[in-house]
Amino acid sequence: MRIYTHLPAQFNERIEGFGPEFMAIFLSLLLIIFMPFIWWIEALIVIGTFYLFTIGLVWLTKTQSIGKKMAKTEILKLDNTPPGLVRVHAREIMKWSLGFLTAGGYFVIAFIVFNTRMDRRSPHDLVCATKVVLKDALIT
Repeated sequence: MRIYTHLPAQFNERIEGFGPEFMAIFLSLLLIIFMPFIWWIEALIVIGTFYLFTIGLVWLTKTQSIGKKMAKTEILKLDNTPPGLVRVHAREIMKWSLGFLTAGGYFVIAFIVFNTRMDRRSPHDLVCATKVVLKDALIT
């Protein structure tokens, strides 16, 4: 049995890590649509949910959001060191901003780019010089 580190996360692991983040942000948007509050409370709900689920745990673990922790994947720089919070923040802001501005079209493009590359990096990984890898892969 060998333990391999830094293997690129495949589609299933990437979706498993993205799912909880997407669900939390989508549910916070549904909450403010169907239960209108004062505008600053709505902004606080959506931005707070975004930071809690996409960047919140990264403050503690340095490489994993809540979804990535569940999927047993992590974000690393290209030299296999933990990225700084500014890099992770830029990566997540780029991913979610492009996703919402294109009504989800960016996620389709990211999947196509991800699927055609051997290193399994998406456009937001390419721009921010990051990669998503399996935390520890056991190969028997």
